[in-house]
Amino acid sequence: MEKSAVEGVSLRPLKVVLYGSSYVKRLRQFMEHKENYANLGLDARSCHVVCWGNGGLLVSHDPFHRLGHNSYRFRNADIIIIHVGSNDLSNGLRTPARVASDILDYAQRLLEDFHPQFVVISQLLPRYIEPCHNFNSKIRETNLILSAHCVNFTNINFWRHRSGLWNPVVHIYGDDGIHLSDQTGNFLFLKSLRDAVLRHVRWFHQRVCLLYSS
Repeated sequence: MEKSAVEGVSLRPLKVVLYGSSYVKRLRQFMEHKENYANLGLDARSCHVVCWGNGGLLVSHDPFHRLGHNSYRFRNADIIIIHVGSNDLSNGLRTPARVASDILDYAQRLLEDFHPQFVVISQLLPRYIEPCHNFNSKIRETNLILSAHCVNFTNINFWRHRSGLWNPVVHIYGDDGIHLSDQTGNFLFLKSLRDAVLRHVRWFHQRVCLLYSS
């Protein structure tokens, strides 16, 4: 970030883009029906959250090429949060190492193409009803790989969700045993993502202050 941009950044809300699979799509629908949860419940003077998702989204070989078609939404983003990868594991054919590598490659492309200060990889969530053998074990392994690799980056971070989302307890899920319920699951998901945004907004401004003082 150039010093000439510092003053402008301090006067405008940061643009935060949250993109992902049907979990994010359903979270957006949840927020649209809850007045207090618009913009993840955050002050619009601090940040503006753009949230959208695609059902069945794949990081690799998506039949509709949605990662590319939706890329225009990332323009001028200060912080990008992605929640992708679980669908790639759901058929049992792709390994956690391969899926984690694809997610990291995607995060790096976002950095190179759109130059946000941060790309945040959201921890993948287990499912109460597993679509294939050892699905939840593969989710855990993928998260471990992502977490270990993200320490090597200064602009790509891994976000661990609250413990209430991590254990596949039935009350956080909807009737399908896959997606989160509006009563409990989506509320916890929203609170965790809100914490992720708040932390990275704070880090963003810390970087601006360091640049300004240098």
